[in-house]
Amino acid sequence: MRTIYLDYAASAPLFPGAAERFAELAAEVRGNPDSRHSDGRRAREILENARARLAAILDVPAADFYFTSGATESNNLAIKGLPGAGRIVTTRAEHSSILGPVFSLEEAGWQATYLDVDESGRAVLQGAGGREKGAGGREQGEGSREQGEGSREQGEGSREKGAGRREQGEGRREQGEGVKSLDPRPSILDPRPSILDPRPSILDPRSSILDPSIVALSLANSETGALSDVDAVARAFPDSVVYIDAAQAFCRIEVQPRKLDADMLGVSSHKVGGPAGIGGLYVRSGLRLRPLLHGGGQQRGIRPGTENAILAALFSDAAEYTLSWFESLPRYRRPMLEALAGSGLDFRVNTPLKAAPHILSVSFQGFSGRAIADGLDKLGVSVSTGSACSEQGESPSHVLLAMGRTEDEARSTIRLSFGPGISRADVDDAIKKVIEVVRELGRIED
Repeated sequence: MRTIYLDYAASAPLFPGAAERFAELAAEVRGNPDSRHSDGRRAREILENARARLAAILDVPAADFYFTSGATESNNLAIKGLPGAGRIVTTRAEHSSILGPVFSLEEAGWQATYLDVDESGRAVLQGAGGREKGAGGREQGEGSREQGEGSREQGEGSREKGAGRREQGEGRREQGEGVKSLDPRPSILDPRPSILDPRPSILDPRSSILDPSIVALSLANSETGALSDVDAVARAFPDSVVYIDAAQAFCRIEVQPRKLDADMLGVSSHKVGGPAGIGGLYVRSGLRLRPLLHGGGQQRGIRPGTENAILAALFSDAAEYTLSWFESLPRYRRPMLEALAGSGLDFRVNTPLKAAPHILSVSFQGFSGRAIADGLDKLGVSVSTGSACSEQGESPSHVLLAMGRTEDEARSTIRLSFGPGISRADVDDAIKKVIEVVRELGRIED
């Protein structure tokens, strides 16, 4: 049976020729990159070449790019590693590898603020355009044929961002509403803000706290593909250190920290067709992080441990391959949505107009997302119900709940995601099978 893999957002298949490339590197790399002999120097050369290639995609100096074990480590290092910080801002719809570190910092006494998101998944910032920018979420089905359009412009206007972030007085007295401090360790499954916490909002002009120390956001949401309005959030919290988790956006859209005005940015190898177990973290020059690990002095002591030159080379190969595929930007969401619209099924699109081009999240009213995914699996189509990191749990998606979906809607959702190697014929075949499975489940329930 021919299989169709549509779960690239969870992990992309290895790029073509990866096995042969690994064998080539394994035969060539024998030494430790820190060793002075010729084998060590060759390993160092391969490692630094990979670092330079990845940094070039991000348009940052290679010296500011650090290898990690993946996006989870990058997120933890960036969020926990800022010396002297004590305040952090994020949203309720973030990936668990952002929310988890934030929860742990709350336990250590940090003040955390969780921004609400609107129906399209964008942060609500009254006075900073947050509500208005996401207003199209109420009409998510309308105009869905053009959903992929606009993602190329996600960085538009960001070149002027730095000045606005530092105009601290601009609109601040109007921003307290919709941004609330929460009790420690709030449930990420409860989209409702706490109204019991007596601490003042950090946007409240009566507060003695002027600005948070860190703003941590995903550039593209892993479940819906929604692109964060980094510009608006950063302007609302001027002079803060901005960290962007770009694991889902890297090589799918233009990702350049300096255009986003990001001080730090994390990426992952296995999301772009490289091996699992390696990722990267850009840290702006002059910003000193406190390491999570202690040992040798590799990578300026920020991320000690022997670097893996083979994985680094495979990561850079995969990134360049995936980037070249997405530069042609196949518009696969449009035919999927057209087929669903003509099926007569009751569905709701969770992916907003402004989204990463490789993710489509759809809810089928009255049906179990897991049952749909299991049915598709039997027909040779691999999809998920949401983030792979939380798919094994029983709770509905905290991302969809934060976007105002009901628990039933959240549980009726599947996510289709694609990348290099997927053809239009694959997409057409897969969506036919989605319709077939949902109709069959309807007959069973009847």
